[in-house]
Parts: sequence; structure tokens; C-alpha cells
Amino acid sequence: MEIKFELDHFIPLACGWGADSFLNVAYIPKSWNNSKLAQHPFEWADRYFTLPDAFGTRAQFDAVAQEIATRNNITVEYLREVCDWAFANARTVEEADMDAELFGRVDAIGAYRAVQKTKHEMAALLVAETTEDTEWIMNLLQIA
Repeated sequence: MEIKFELDHFIPLACGWGADSFLNVAYIPKSWNNSKLAQHPFEWADRYFTLPDAFGTRAQFDAVAQEIATRNNITVEYLREVCDWAFANARTVEEADMDAELFGRVDAIGAYRAVQKTKHEMAALLVAETTEDTEWIMNLLQIA
């Protein structure tokens, strides 16, 4: 049996945060790519590898996720956080393209890092300057 492979965007371009670069692409079995499409990669894997006719193993998918994480100098756990954030904050491809024209292309990992940095900077400001809005803002930032 010949196994065909295709280049896949780990974080799909369709969620508005996927990068079209070496940091976000990997060769995977064609059957995985046809099944995953534009889905959250970890959520897809959680479902796909429970199917009786699933091709390959979860360990093989985990190796692909580890490769993407290694290229980006992050952990697989952090990569999953990034995917969760990217899908929770999905943009259309048109929005991503428009932002890219204005600001340059920003991938999910870079955007997630910026959001986390901003949350921590805001938290530090709130600790330094307590106001009546502090609790509301900390809840908004989910850092309470």
C-alpha cells in the first residue's frame, strides 16, 4: 500500500491565523489532510484517532505536533494553547489579508504571545494603580 503525503498547514489558514511558512507546515498522510481540512488540529486528532478506521496512530500525530512546536521553540502544550486561542479568535481570510497589507503577516504564535504579554503588562499596571474598575478589567483579561 502506497501512502501519499501532502503539505498541511498545522494551524489552518482558514482560521485567519495560520502562517504559510516552514514554522507551520508539515507533510502528513493525505487521508489526515482530507479529514482535518480547516479544523483545530488537536481537537481533530482527539476525535479522529478514536475512529476504528483511523489511519495511523495518535503517537504519529503527536510527533508532527512536536516537530511544529520544536521549530517554533515552544512546547506542545503551548502550541495547543495557541491553537485554542486562534480558533476562539478566528478571523476570515479576508480580514487576515487586509491586516497583512497594513501591518505585515502575523501568525498565531506571534499574535498569542503579544496578547499574553499585553495581559501581563495590564495586570502589572492594575497592581500598581488600583481603581474601582480593577476587578472588572482583571476579569476581562482573565487574570483575576
